[in-house]
Parts: sequence; structure tokens; C-alpha cells
Amino acid sequence: LDVSGSVGIALFPAHAHDAETLLRRADVAMYAAKEGGGGYEEYEERLDRHNPQRLTLIGQVRPAIEGDEFVIFYQPKVRLSDGRVAGAEALVRWQHPTLGLLPPDEFIPLVEKTVLLRPLTHHVIEHVLAQWRTWADLGIRLPISVNISTRSLIDGQLPEQIEEQLRRWDVPPAFL
Repeated sequence: LDVSGSVGIALFPAHAHDAETLLRRADVAMYAAKEGGGGYEEYEERLDRHNPQRLTLIGQVRPAIEGDEFVIFYQPKVRLSDGRVAGAEALVRWQHPTLGLLPPDEFIPLVEKTVLLRPLTHHVIEHVLAQWRTWADLGIRLPISVNISTRSLIDGQLPEQIEEQLRRWDVPPAFL
């Protein structure tokens, strides 16, 4: 029998000033510890799905997609054998108008729990393929890796969506 435990830690007065809020925040931390594979986790606002800042950020995702606030950075993938660039990895960031450049760990977990995952995935792939087309027109034909959420991988519409985008941008599938 293999037994493990998960502990959520919330401290008075750092995390709450009343017993009810303290217990709720310890519970939030415990579930975060479970999601992380067991062990322990101390409460942080970023863990709380009902945190007002998180809810506000979720509400800003759709306008951010429509306003083209998500930017893609391309990290080269270098072959160790000869030091040549063999491809690139697309890294999405959110250029938030008031919070600045947000890394994916600050918005992807939020988006994954909403219906906005599909439009964000579509948006990122669209931009990556458009960039590939621009590079290909300049004679640079490198494969680009795109990280996809596991929730997106079980989306039955994803294959057709990607196939249509590849066709529209005239990108051979082997380069994605």
C-alpha cells in the first residue's frame, strides 16, 4: 500500500484575518499540492481560482486575443553536433496593457479552465504559421515547435483547424 499526503498551508495574518478565510485558503493550497503530485504548498493568490485578480485576468483574455496582445517569441533549437539552428520553438507571452509582459504560467492555467483555450490556440498557431510563411519567403525553412495544452490535444476540432491553417499559409505539415 502506497500512501501519500497533501498539505495546504495558510498563515495568520499573512494570508487571512479570519478563521473561515484562513481555512478556505489552506484548502486552495492543499488542492494545489495535490495537483503538483502531493507534498505541501503554501497559499499564494495565484493559486486561488476565485481570486479577484485572476477573475479579472480571465475576463481580459478574449479582448486580448482580439486586440492581438499575445506575442510569440521564437527560441532557436540548436543541433549539438554542429551548432547549427535546426528549428525554433514558439513561446507565447501576453503583452498586457497594464501588467506588462506576462509569462505563460500566469495565464495559460487560467485559460485552460475556460472556453477561451480553443481561440487562444487558434490565434497562436495562426501567428506561428504566418511567421513561418514570412521566413520561407525569405528562404528560411525551419520547423517550428508549438506547445499545445493537453486539453487542446483532446479537442476533436484541433486536427481540422490545424489542417486548414496549414493550407491557408501554404506550410508543409512537417514544418509544424
